[in-house]
Amino acid sequence: MKKHLIFTKLFDTGGSNSSLRSLVKVLGAENVLLIVEDSNEISFIDDIDPSGRLQTKVFKNLHGYAHLEYRLISNVKEFLKILWSLIRVIFLCARWRTSTITVSSVEPEKFLYFFWLPFLRVNYTLHTVPERKYTAFTSSTCNFRLGNQKKIIVVSHFMKNTIIKAWDIKKQREQSIIVIYNCIDKLPVIKTPYYNKERNRTVVSVGRLDNNKNPDTWLKVAQTITAKHQNISFIWIGNGDGQNTYTNRSKNQEDIKFIGFQAYPENWLKEAFIYYQPSKMESHGIAVVEAMSWGLPCIVSNRGGLSESVTNQYNGFLVEPLDVDSHIIAIEELLQDNGKATEMGDNSKKRFNELYTYPIFKEKIQALYAIN
Repeated sequence: MKKHLIFTKLFDTGGSNSSLRSLVKVLGAENVLLIVEDSNEISFIDDIDPSGRLQTKVFKNLHGYAHLEYRLISNVKEFLKILWSLIRVIFLCARWRTSTITVSSVEPEKFLYFFWLPFLRVNYTLHTVPERKYTAFTSSTCNFRLGNQKKIIVVSHFMKNTIIKAWDIKKQREQSIIVIYNCIDKLPVIKTPYYNKERNRTVVSVGRLDNNKNPDTWLKVAQTITAKHQNISFIWIGNGDGQNTYTNRSKNQEDIKFIGFQAYPENWLKEAFIYYQPSKMESHGIAVVEAMSWGLPCIVSNRGGLSESVTNQYNGFLVEPLDVDSHIIAIEELLQDNGKATEMGDNSKKRFNELYTYPIFKEKIQALYAIN
């Protein structure tokens, strides 16, 4: 049976899972073979498709990166590893009678050498902003192989521009880097008005507790706001290495909670007052898109692809990641002006409907994969 082969890495949750889930939905779970390197990742499969129709395969010992920047003997050894990996992939495609493979990667350049596969269509979806290219072979691969059969898919124009610069992509190859925004494939039920001063208003954040998400600034802002205002609370949804640290730092503050991973963050978003994400860098930010789907005003940093979702003074505020005072001013402005908060929330919902719905995503994926 012909299958769409998708090489990926699965997590318990996150933006790459969300993007993959939407892709599998468009292609049809029964038509997809999901290929992972670690058998432990199979436990996360229900986050991609709980129907049981999605097939998975553990395919170990593929060479990860093509550097070819060593001494002659080392380069020959690496070349042979790359060649053997390509041959294995070709045989796998022949077995499943497919001419199209997809790489869904959170690690820039991993499996990028798949572009050298002959006669096969390769869609390389990257979810993480690359800081630089590893070697000149990256540029050569892209500039020789990008075209009708080989494309890079990214989740924001910021990522596209970053890749072009970091990987030295030639002008004539830029059109083979396609922007397809993340989407939310389940539209929320319209919620009732929530800007009521008599209710406890909640500022919600969703994401892994790591340095890039900027939890130190978040906590400073939360402590300042809750000390000055009544009936306001801050909730951070998501696990990470800093879970115990930040839980302990806020343990005596009832209005600040780090509640860890939650399978259904929408339970908090639908009751939230503001969505707040002060990340130091984001490729796009699926959690912001989900917050917009619930009609929330969003206060986010002006880094990466976040400014493609949030327009300053329209559906929220853009702030410098480490400028605590500007974060506090933005939150307080919405706390003190229900009319503006409501208007910005309405604008978030409008912008979501214009850019980030599943039908929009589906149409672009069908065009990319030439699905009728």
